[in-house]
Amino acid sequence: MIEKKQKLMVNELETISNIWLDVNIEAHHFIKESYWTENYISVKESLNKAIIYLYKQDGNVYAFLGMVDNYIAGIFVDKRFRKKGIGKELLSTVKKEYKSLELSVYVKNVPAINFYLSQGFNCVSKELDSETLEEECKMQWISSVSYD
Repeated sequence: MIEKKQKLMVNELETISNIWLDVNIEAHHFIKESYWTENYISVKESLNKAIIYLYKQDGNVYAFLGMVDNYIAGIFVDKRFRKKGIGKELLSTVKKEYKSLELSVYVKNVPAINFYLSQGFNCVSKELDSETLEEECKMQWISSVSYD
């Protein structure tokens, strides 16, 4: 079940913050782990300011998608729940609410790039992330549905 939240409960914030940390360390082996641990507190604070879509099962949170305006701050799925369509389900939910979506993905994160390409996103530009010095692909999705 997907639940849209503008204000997280303390236990939800703890859970998604830990999922965020675990997924980033695993997916971005090309960035020092200390980068993620050093940014943990600030990201946790910013998560509480974003619109969060939680994927819950039996009352437990196993994945989430964070939105700031029409920018996807990320889709993060607990390792035990990957390859079950949860990321697609979260993305499908936000696609119904937005005319266009944007996000950034590290070029070296090939599985993520391929996932977003398969979901109708295009890489519109590449830039260097000033903090990590890694190249990012700025991606965009525009709805084919007419909103007139």
